[in-house]
Amino acid sequence: MSLDALFPFGGDHAIQNATFILEWKEPLDEHRIKDIKTRVQQRLQAFTGIKPLQNLVLNFAPAVGGNVPAAQSMTQTGFVFEIPGASPTLPPRRLIAALKESLQVTVNDYGRWNNVHSDVEGYLKAILPAIGSQRVASVGLQYTDVFTWRADPQTLNFREVFREGCPYIASNIFELHSFWHSHHGFFRQIDDIEGRPSGLDNVNVNCANNATDTLTLTITTSHKINFASPEWQDSEKMISKVEPIFESFHKTNKKILHSLLSDEVCRKIKLST
Repeated sequence: MSLDALFPFGGDHAIQNATFILEWKEPLDEHRIKDIKTRVQQRLQAFTGIKPLQNLVLNFAPAVGGNVPAAQSMTQTGFVFEIPGASPTLPPRRLIAALKESLQVTVNDYGRWNNVHSDVEGYLKAILPAIGSQRVASVGLQYTDVFTWRADPQTLNFREVFREGCPYIASNIFELHSFWHSHHGFFRQIDDIEGRPSGLDNVNVNCANNATDTLTLTITTSHKINFASPEWQDSEKMISKVEPIFESFHKTNKKILHSLLSDEVCRKIKLST
């Protein structure tokens, strides 16, 4: 059967979003968080939406008569900066979450890798000088790819969508005509990154119906390196080390998807290795 009824999220690609993640060795203090806010406002003015994130802290203390009054305080845990979507009902086109534990950049208007990668590098150059001597403990990249089947769900042949024999998906899905979930994770040595660190890759595939009662295939792939000895205190050196890691993750992601998806689906999303 033809896959004419299978629609990739982005038309000629299936990427719903991509998230770039840096995790810190130690949590940032409120001063560093506010410095990041200042730098975003001064240097990344397209991010017009700003949402503060706070934790409510309750300090309990014993009291006479058995009452336990609580002293309340608010602590600043971060900010979320947004480039608004085309309408209020749409998600933001770009999002930066500056948190005590991490920096996350989510791209919801993904086009092609070279442009997105260049934009994210610019965001990091604007933000990272604010973190001072903080060190990076891990680097991650996550993709969400979405396909919608706009026909009778019973007519979708998974053998035409996924590649039989692929190691990243459970083989029994080819016999199913209902919803399913397949999750696979593995560690590997990353040869094209300095020091050949060990990385964790996850391939998470979900088949379910959505709010409009059409069948949706969601593929979430994530790639992460944890550093045993965090380094790169200097922001410029940090960027020069992190960018090749993102590039390596991107190439790995393409290889995994090419192994996972059939030739016809790869042609639909212009995916080549």
